[in-house]
Amino acid sequence: MQIVGQLAHYHKDTWKNESDHKWLDGLFSEFDQLGMSIEGIHEHDLNHELAQIASIAINWMVRNGYDAKDLRQSLVKSGHLI
Repeated sequence: MQIVGQLAHYHKDTWKNESDHKWLDGLFSEFDQLGMSIEGIHEHDLNHELAQIASIAINWMVRNGYDAKDLRQSLVKSGHLI
């Protein structure tokens, strides 16, 4: 998953000061491209699009003050992590 971190770093300032709606629109766009990739009608393959989606999610979390400890506690409390 190192490549996803590198991609996130490359785009770390792309939408840095944009609204949450812009980030959501970006994810929707990438999900649309993912669907086209699955259908074989997009220039990039499935893993390329998934990496784009993951890197957007990482950067959005960082923009919103991501804290690994707090996130882990929240995921454990909700039953998503043990």
